[in-house]
Amino acid sequence: MKRSDDPVPATHNGGPPLEDPPEHVPEWGDGDPNIYFQWKAAVKRARRSQPLDIVMFRLSRAEAAGVDYETYVTEILERGVRLQANDVQADDLRRARLERLKARPRAIPRPLR
Repeated sequence: MKRSDDPVPATHNGGPPLEDPPEHVPEWGDGDPNIYFQWKAAVKRARRSQPLDIVMFRLSRAEAAGVDYETYVTEILERGVRLQANDVQADDLRRARLERLKARPRAIPRPLR
């Protein structure tokens, strides 16, 4: 008996697909896997859990600068810059974040059944 949620149509003979399957692309892409895994380990070390007092301090500084915690920590890790409340860089990051949020497609709510 054919179920309605079965992805194979009723007229399918069960044979192999006519087109070739897509070529497998590893998670590191076309580059060197050694470099990929070194970067992955470095990011994991940089993002390891911090003591609560450091997290709370960074959170208060991020709120004062008007950016979220992740953006604040990313700026510290990537550029060594600690954003200030009236910082031009913080304004640029805030503006870029708002543009990314505006560009994000909005979900259309479906009616409940």
